[in-house]
This record gives sequence, structure tokens and C-alpha cells, in this order.
Amino acid sequence: MRRAHGGLRPSVKLRHEDLMNVGIFNDTALKGHPGTQAVMQTLVAGLRSEGMRSTYFWPSGLDWRPHAQVLKEAKIDALIVNGEGSIHNSESRPRARFLCELATFAKEHLNIPSFLLNCTLYRLRAQELDHIRNFNGIYVRETSSEAYLGQHGIKSTFVPDLSFFEADLHRWRGKPGAGAFVTDSVFHEISTKLADYSRTVKATFLPMDPPKDTSLKARHAKLVRSYRKILAKYRSPKLPELTRQEVPKSEYFDKFLTELAGAEVVVTGRLHTVTLALALRKPFVAIESNTPKIAYVLQDALGGVDRIFGSSSEDVAEALSRMPREFDAIELNAIDSYLASGVVAKDQMFAEIRQQIAIHDPGR
Repeated sequence: MRRAHGGLRPSVKLRHEDLMNVGIFNDTALKGHPGTQAVMQTLVAGLRSEGMRSTYFWPSGLDWRPHAQVLKEAKIDALIVNGEGSIHNSESRPRARFLCELATFAKEHLNIPSFLLNCTLYRLRAQELDHIRNFNGIYVRETSSEAYLGQHGIKSTFVPDLSFFEADLHRWRGKPGAGAFVTDSVFHEISTKLADYSRTVKATFLPMDPPKDTSLKARHAKLVRSYRKILAKYRSPKLPELTRQEVPKSEYFDKFLTELAGAEVVVTGRLHTVTLALALRKPFVAIESNTPKIAYVLQDALGGVDRIFGSSSEDVAEALSRMPREFDAIELNAIDSYLASGVVAKDQMFAEIRQQIAIHDPGR
């Protein structure tokens, strides 16, 4: 009933008591961002295919350190950090620091294995690198991050970004396109220029994060939340719901993918628009993000970075002057090879995580 690597066949019906309980930290799905929702869907499905159940979700951006006692009481067999683009420039970014520190906390205080995956690593201090050494497994989403860790004597494994493997993407593959689809950037000034461009050429523009509801009801709800935050300063902070077994997928996910798949060309400043465009074979030009992560992915997937431009607002004009050309046969073959090998690497990653948990707790 078991494969050679120790994982369970997907067709095997797992009993509730057989499942390993896993906590996922840096849960990025709740904000409705289509790319991170695709990541979280793939992550939860991959764990489930190997007999692991995601039952504990720590939200993105919430520092766990003030709530360490809560984690000590959590009933989980392993801890997974979804790195995304969060672990960079740790000198100035608290999130990069507290995500790395989870490895040491899991080892010294929880006595459970921990894993870092789906991450770009860039400009980290020695302290963060030392914490990273305590992860039982590290899976980076570009070979550049793998090389970066290797320079510091840290072994990692390359697995492409998990958004490539979202199970529902097949619904949008192969659709003929017309017109341009434009998304935003993490930089406000670049986003403004991209939105202006979309209006000029009458293209569809959608930001990666769902637009905020500005209705009177929504504004009232925001005032209530603000009032509650003020009150919370004078009492013990209340944590969000941490236990659930599903990853919510918003209506905005379907809307975004429908617009992307229905376009002929794509212009973006977002990594996950690039990954989804590659998965759907939609030609694009991109403006770099707050780290070289888009260039890293394109170097791995296409062997070059001629579809990407720098991350300053001056680069927008140059990017927009070069509308995306169709993928040629060499590029399409490269994408096919990249994603096919990525599926194998992804499946092996989840199998290895399960093996490591079983080694840590032989009774599992």
C-alpha cells in the first residue's frame, strides 16, 4: 500500500486518526490575493496527498512571538513556514526575522520538525541564517535562492512556486485571448502608471489584492474594527481563529483568472501574475518587484530575463513600449520542461516532509 519513498497512494482512503496534524505559518490565503490563494491550495492538497492534515493556520503578518505559549499548546506534529516573498532584507523587516525564528522555536520548545518552503531568500543577516539552519527541510522556489543558501553552507532543494500547480488552473488553459490584461505592483507609483496605461489602451486592469469595499456599510465596519483595536490595547490581544481544515478561495480568484486567461498579452509588476501567465502560456512583460524574485523565476523557467525590466518607475515606460511577443517554440518547450520537472519536485517535497515527520516520531 506504500510507495518506495514512504508516502501513501492518493487513492488510499486515510482514516482520520492516521493523519498527521500540520501547522502552516504565514498563511497568505485570507487576503484574497489570487496567487497566494493558489499557493495555499496547492500546499494543503499536497500535504493531504501524503497523509498530512493542515489543521492550524497562523495568518500572514502576525508576529507569533508574543503568543509563544499558544503555540506550545497547539496539537501539531510538524510546523511549516510558507516563505513566499516574506523572507528578505531582515535588517529592516520584522516578518523576515520572526518567520526564521520559528525553526529554532520548533526545535527547542515544541520538539517537532519544521520546514521552510515556497520561499525566496534575499539579504538576510547572520542571525536569520543561523535560525534557518534549524529547519528540517528547506525548499526554495528558485535556484538563485538555493545558490544563496549554498554560499552560507545551508542545503536546500529547488521546487518551483506552488502557484504553478493549483489544481483548478486547467479550467483556464488553452483559452484564446484578445486585448491586454494589466496588473499592479508592490510599488504604489508603478501601480499608478500601470493603471494609467490600462486606461489609455482600454485594457482590463485588476490589482492582485481585491479592491477594498468603500460602501457606507464597509466604512462603518472599518470604524468598528478601529475602535476594537483601541480597546484591545488595554486588554489581552485576541487571536484570530487558528484551527480549520480548508483554504478559502474568493470569487476574486475566478474573476482574476478569467480575465488573465481571456487576454492576449499581460503586463504586470507582480510575481504571481507572472507565474500564472506562464502556467497559462500567456505572453507578458514584467517590471521587477521589491526583490529580484521575478528575474529569478524567469531565469529558471525561460533561461533568460528579456521579458523583465527594472523596479523603478522610469522602467515602466520602457516596459510598456515593448508589448509582449508570443512565446516561441523554444520558450514553450522550456516552460513545459520546467513545469513537468516541477511536478516531480513538488511531489517529492511532500513525500520527504512526511518521511521526516515519521522519522521524528516513529509511532506515526
